[in-house]
Amino acid sequence: MRSTRLPVSAVLVTVLGVMGTVLGVGRLTVSEASEPATEVTAEGSSAPSATVPTAARSGAAVSDRRALAEGQVTEASMADPFVVRAEGRYWLYATNTHGANVPVLSSTDGAHWTDEGDALPVLPEGALAGKSLVWAPSVLALDGRYVMYVTVFDEATDEPCIAVATADRPDGPFVTGEDWRLECGRGAGGVIDASPVQDGDGSWWVVFKNEGSAAVGNALWSARLAADGLSTVGSSTPLLWADQDWEHGVVEGPSMVALEGGYLLVYSAAVWDDSAYSTGLAWCTTVTGPCTKLADGPVLASGWGGDGPGGGEVFTDASGHHWVVYHQRDPEVAGPGQSRRPYLISLADLCDLPSCSEA
Repeated sequence: MRSTRLPVSAVLVTVLGVMGTVLGVGRLTVSEASEPATEVTAEGSSAPSATVPTAARSGAAVSDRRALAEGQVTEASMADPFVVRAEGRYWLYATNTHGANVPVLSSTDGAHWTDEGDALPVLPEGALAGKSLVWAPSVLALDGRYVMYVTVFDEATDEPCIAVATADRPDGPFVTGEDWRLECGRGAGGVIDASPVQDGDGSWWVVFKNEGSAAVGNALWSARLAADGLSTVGSSTPLLWADQDWEHGVVEGPSMVALEGGYLLVYSAAVWDDSAYSTGLAWCTTVTGPCTKLADGPVLASGWGGDGPGGGEVFTDASGHHWVVYHQRDPEVAGPGQSRRPYLISLADLCDLPSCSEA
């Protein structure tokens, strides 16, 4: 295990200064959202949509019970970041980089991070080898062990597939079994970007994206996990499609969290290495939908302090406050191949719904 201290950003003041622009231009407002909307499916038919809670936050105080600070987490490239709090530390996982399949950092305070090496040093048998073919990991603490969901390329189909692996410690090593394929195929170009979410009845689910095809389209889905978290049970349900101009035909990177009255879905849109890559929000009545997008544009976009903000994941800090960790590039050196650094923003500062301010 490596324990090399990584540099921590000193630009929090700059990022926080940009927050006013973010919140004033791109932050969703839902003051008119007390009536249900109608969602259009990929086939063009109407479907019932979620009833969005009425926003009533003019002048409402945002909770100050925060254990972390907004801004850049580290200068290390950690794309598609995912944070879980376990064993008295925060654990930050990311898409392949630094010579690791799944690089992982740890911190006690969210400000000083230690490189913990590769959480998945050995890929599952049947996955294409290559340090650039592993991405978007997420980790669930379940029944005394840790379960990882991560995208790999399936050698049998040459398509991306969600693999499942387990470990006794949050830093791994995570190990896959023979039945490592959690979600694959679907005749839709492959499946990627898995993220766990707990339902109100205590059961665990996973939300993910299918890559899309002319027949199926590109959509976000949810599926119930088995009690051990190692497989899905029952059928999967589509949650939403790329049907707004700013999404440029792509929705991906879903992260869902249960809040008062329903579920908030954070997702990314457009092509990952383009400046159009952005972050959007939707409100879902249940973990299987229906879901309604909360704005006709992104809540985080290029030009608001960074380039291509996306890959957002919701997590809870030690004080119970909800955060979104996401990546973006330095706008001064933006472009394909540039470092995608992780940032934090309070969920209450990203979303105007009353449920978000209480989270």
